[in-house]
Amino acid sequence: MAFVTTLAFSANFGSVPWLNVLAIVAGGFITAPFAAWLARHLPMKLMTVLVGALVVLLSASSLWVTLRL
Repeated sequence: MAFVTTLAFSANFGSVPWLNVLAIVAGGFITAPFAAWLARHLPMKLMTVLVGALVVLLSASSLWVTLRL
């Protein structure tokens, strides 16, 4: 996923900030085993609710920052 994100980022913007790319890839490598463990051990309904709540919170945060400008 991190590699695909990097490719999409570079295709859309031309120049690539390689430090940001490294951070995205490193974060993917670090969090992938934890995410796999969670997916195996948490019930699907709980996982769905948690992911949905995370999306709502991140979207609300982005909206809040945008409207305060």
